[in-house]
Amino acid sequence: MFIQIEPTSEIPIYTQLANQLIELIATGTLKASEVLPSVRSLAADLGVNMHTVNKAYHELEKKKIIEIIPKSGA
Repeated sequence: MFIQIEPTSEIPIYTQLANQLIELIATGTLKASEVLPSVRSLAADLGVNMHTVNKAYHELEKKKIIEIIPKSGA
């Protein structure tokens, strides 16, 4: 999974992340049964705050694009 964040963009980082995850799902790169990386893991990989990743995941859950299962992942 390749995600690229542009820190100098006017678009908030959590929105950039959510949009890229939507694109990966729409193109079939991420399958319906796949588990997303943990919040901590993805935050470390991208070099962003874990609250930013958490916010992106919750935005996607609100839009019913992903499902977050406590202690199991998204």
